[in-house]
Amino acid sequence: MRDQFFTTSSCAGRILLLDGGINGFEVQKQNCCWLLVTHKLCVKDDVIVALKKANGDATLKFEPFVLHVQCRQLQDAQILHSVAIDAGFRNSGITVGKRGKTMLAVRSTHGLEVPLSHKGKLMVTEEYIDFLLNVANQKMEENKKRIESSVVAGYGKDKQSPRGRNDGRWCLQGSQVSVTEGYKGCIK
Repeated sequence: MRDQFFTTSSCAGRILLLDGGINGFEVQKQNCCWLLVTHKLCVKDDVIVALKKANGDATLKFEPFVLHVQCRQLQDAQILHSVAIDAGFRNSGITVGKRGKTMLAVRSTHGLEVPLSHKGKLMVTEEYIDFLLNVANQKMEENKKRIESSVVAGYGKDKQSPRGRNDGRWCLQGSQVSVTEGYKGCIK
């Protein structure tokens, strides 16, 4: 029997510092330099060292957990969507493609994006960077709690989900997240 669902991409959440171009008004995914990335709590000294490498507009970001799951049937996606919403991932949704491919995106809304420098010049104080990192680290902790609540909230060999079904569970493996059908355990 084939699996009911599989992950296509995931990230357990991260704090990053990007150095974009010198025009901070453009959204850039290309032509930017990743000065710092961590899937753990971040300290000010690491950000200060990374900021010294910035030549353009450096932006501090917290990107919460994201998980994309392709589901065999719409009802499988609906079950996992309910688990995601119950765990606090309010920006989750299901899309069905033209050819019937069903995708579940598990997302949250508690991101953070703050510019710190412009044209390589620091625009904020170190005290403000410390404040922002406290906020980002709190968001990372909240992110972890949401993931854990969706993993352990009623899921296990002999337990049912909060909706009364023994359906799926997230499996956190370092900074990656996958989905297992029923309870098969997680390979760490």
